[in-house]
Amino acid sequence: MKCPNCGSEIENNSIFCDVCGAGVAAVQNTQVYQKELQQLEQNEKENLSLGGGEKNPLFQKFGKRNTIILIVVAAVVLIAIVIAIIVFAGGSGHTDTYDNSQDYNVAVDDTDDVSDSESEEFTYDDTDSVDQEDSENYDSYENESDDSEKGNQKDNSYETALNYLNEANAALKRGDREEAASLAQKAKSVCADSEILQQCEEILLYQPFAMYTNSNVLRFDLGKKNEMGGNPFDFYSSLKSNTNERYSNCLSISNFGYYADSADVYYSLEGNYDTVSGTIFLPQNYKDNNMPKAKFEVYGDGTKLYTSPNVTAGFRPQEFSVNVSGVDILMIRCYFQNGDYYCYAVSELCALKDLP
Repeated sequence: MKCPNCGSEIENNSIFCDVCGAGVAAVQNTQVYQKELQQLEQNEKENLSLGGGEKNPLFQKFGKRNTIILIVVAAVVLIAIVIAIIVFAGGSGHTDTYDNSQDYNVAVDDTDDVSDSESEEFTYDDTDSVDQEDSENYDSYENESDDSEKGNQKDNSYETALNYLNEANAALKRGDREEAASLAQKAKSVCADSEILQQCEEILLYQPFAMYTNSNVLRFDLGKKNEMGGNPFDFYSSLKSNTNERYSNCLSISNFGYYADSADVYYSLEGNYDTVSGTIFLPQNYKDNNMPKAKFEVYGDGTKLYTSPNVTAGFRPQEFSVNVSGVDILMIRCYFQNGDYYCYAVSELCALKDLP
């Protein structure tokens, strides 16, 4: 028996050809159907050429509808044969393909391991780089924001301080030293700029330099004194004068426990002031004491600038003012008279800078 597909000798009643793998019965049936279809087509042509007439016996046997069904069935059978051939051909090399697949899988697995390792390393470095860059950008943005905010605050505080200083200068022109000093202190509190601070210090110099407080004394020179070690200089918040008037902020000079011709007190003016002024008076408790030598002198850097009148019984309070422009060290020398206890005083002894 021969294979209807390839013509090779095969055993009788074989279903498939051992050589080409084709289905024997299917091929034979297909050949029969093909011959019948060819015969139908030939008969159809002959009928058409006759212009009608009697139909072909095969066409009469099957009819037009059945003929179409037959064609469809033949096509389906043909497709089934093709699929069978493909499946059979694929099954014959299955073992080799499987082995190659295993080898291929191993290679792919190795490649995946290397790729994963490289990918992980690359991804780690890249992530760190991106994170670091993002962090640096964020820090830079934060720093810029902080710098910008600080800059705005500085600008605002600077402007506020300038406004205080302008008001302080206006107060000085009005002769209000106290108000000017208060405004300068406010300017210092809101802005630490060196230019602002310098202007504040210049305005504060218009405040009176109080020479009636012990804290502003540079030093005392008490000269010769007795064993009791008395100090002729005392500071009082107020004293009543021989005219029954009360004076505040007083520097008193007395000979209690002190036996010397004179004593000196020093102040550092640093050339910042223009005048030293105050009021000389005789305290009420000593209004009747006769002290012809009780007086004081003012020296600026060693040069005598002023000599007070003698402060004795019947002396009435008297204001004085001394020009001390450019004076660095100011000294007041007080003279005494041995004998009875006595005391005289100066009220509101201050160094002042002239108003602008």
